[in-house]
Amino acid sequence: MKLEYRNFKVTDIFIVETGANIPQNELKSGKTPRISVTNLNNGISGYYNDLSSNNYRVQENFISFSFLGTCFYHPYKASLDMKVHSLKPIGYMLNKYTALFLVNLFKKSFNGVYNDQISSTDLKKSYIRLPVTNDMIDFNFMENYIKSIEAKMQKLILYHNALALRERERERERERERERIIRLTAMFLLRIHIWQIISKRLLCE
Repeated sequence: MKLEYRNFKVTDIFIVETGANIPQNELKSGKTPRISVTNLNNGISGYYNDLSSNNYRVQENFISFSFLGTCFYHPYKASLDMKVHSLKPIGYMLNKYTALFLVNLFKKSFNGVYNDQISSTDLKKSYIRLPVTNDMIDFNFMENYIKSIEAKMQKLILYHNALALRERERERERERERERIIRLTAMFLLRIHIWQIISKRLLCE
């Protein structure tokens, strides 16, 4: 089983649908996130009530890709703003690992390719390079690859946390040592002061 990468047309692998414009005055505060072209907050521009409108388009467990190239994974139900596309693999249910692999792949594949904007036409006629094993797209490889990175990151975080804890303990020990030295110095100076007082009295006698 040899792993290789092949180019696939986006529409051969993904169901691509596009959001539509809803006038802001029709959107009322609610619970459903709305995905816009923003690069912040996972693309979420706000939370609104669902609408009964042909232009109100909702997806769940999908990758969003906007005409500006912003790309995120949404395991939850969300509505799509205009110029935001939803991508769902045909015949495969995304999980957070395969989705993260694909999100990064899309970002890398389209970075700087279409300058300022990526239209739905551009997206649908584009190709993306995917891992293949035995002539099948290898989603297991994608999942295991991200899991391995996640495991390495966890080890790295634990290592740095241990180092930080050790450094804090060393700093506490240094602080205790400074306090001990201050106490000893104070006691030494007090003894000198007392000895000076006794010496003066002895001289006076």
